[in-house]
Amino acid sequence: MRKIIWGGFLLTILLFFGCAKLTSTQDMENENNGRVIGTIHGVVFDANTNEFLANISISWSVNGKIKTTTTNSVGYYSITNLSPGNYELTFYGSDNYAVAYADVQIPTLDQIGIDDIPTEEDFYFTVNDDIFLFGKTSGVEGTVYKIIDNETIEPAEGVTVIADFRDYDISPAEYTVETDADGHYLFTNLPATPDVHIRTLPFSDGTYSFDLLEIDINLLPNTVLNAPNMFVQIHPDIPFIVANNYENDNFGIFDALEITFNKAIDPLLFEVNLYSNQNDPVEFESIVWNSETNVTITPDEDLLLDTNYNLDLEGFSTDGNHFFINQMFTTQPGIDIENTNLEVYDNHYEIDANGTIIINFTEAVDIDNGNNVLTITNYDDPAVVWSEGNKTLSIAYPTGGYTNDFVLHIKYYSTLASYDFVEKVFNVELSE
Repeated sequence: MRKIIWGGFLLTILLFFGCAKLTSTQDMENENNGRVIGTIHGVVFDANTNEFLANISISWSVNGKIKTTTTNSVGYYSITNLSPGNYELTFYGSDNYAVAYADVQIPTLDQIGIDDIPTEEDFYFTVNDDIFLFGKTSGVEGTVYKIIDNETIEPAEGVTVIADFRDYDISPAEYTVETDADGHYLFTNLPATPDVHIRTLPFSDGTYSFDLLEIDINLLPNTVLNAPNMFVQIHPDIPFIVANNYENDNFGIFDALEITFNKAIDPLLFEVNLYSNQNDPVEFESIVWNSETNVTITPDEDLLLDTNYNLDLEGFSTDGNHFFINQMFTTQPGIDIENTNLEVYDNHYEIDANGTIIINFTEAVDIDNGNNVLTITNYDDPAVVWSEGNKTLSIAYPTGGYTNDFVLHIKYYSTLASYDFVEKVFNVELSE
């Protein structure tokens, strides 16, 4: 579980979420009338000194657009007029601190149990989220040795050593160095978190393959700590995969597969088979070994969207161990509607008579595809504007505005594949 170090984190949500303020004051200029209007605010501190941090930038996304603000002289920030949803805040702006993240939820009226509020009344909801940034003032040094046998222990040169901050919502999450001829490594300017994972990657010295190793180190600000010696051992067993880029259920259909083994593999005896139940086995444009343990496999055709693939790998390590590995992965989904500014109700949508309809897609739309469809009842040839790399569609209201409820029908093809499209019908009523 990640350690999320946020000071003073308070959610004031009615019923399950706490309490908030409901007002009947009508703001004709506020686009959120009849909904939750959210505010996120707090103070940004130095995690080690508790000093206020001024001029720290905060960014978040609204409808695909990046918004920013900055802390004042006492580290205070405030983000107002937020619609319900999940907001990932990014805190950055000083090279002396690691970038930090915070996820904040602004609930809907339904989520807080309010289901009978007149549309002219607004519900104001506030989240207090103080943030502690870690200064890059820590360091770690140590030595890695390789155990050849009971009588031979040697410094391990060229070992990749990683300082891993995966338990914290910060960036970078990893720092990497290599050991020198004496097996020595040194990290400086690390985030001064309470602790860090120090691990080695599996490596080969040309004769033997060695296991990975991990230790935990407690850090101190403004201090370079001496880590215990690390002793890596020969791994004599069947080769296995220690890293790949496809087991994420979202593999890109244009991407190459990248695989890292725990030990050196004989490239002349390496065989690959990639197949699904929807098509013939995939042929490969190239299989390139970037090192003794890392290989890039490039298909000579685009993979299918949202498809389960089986990957068979067979061969031998350079020390003669045979392996057969079968893995399954899923390619990325096709285009879909990410969100829209239409108000959502049980069986219909709503918009103002003079409202511009905005629809955001998950993928770029092939706007020149002749099979695309956009129809609105009693509105011939609607005026549209595409933005955000053809992922955002804006539909202007007709001259004089909409006069009646209408049906909006869209069908749009993506740039991913000729067969990939999203289709949806919106029954839209005019808001009062």
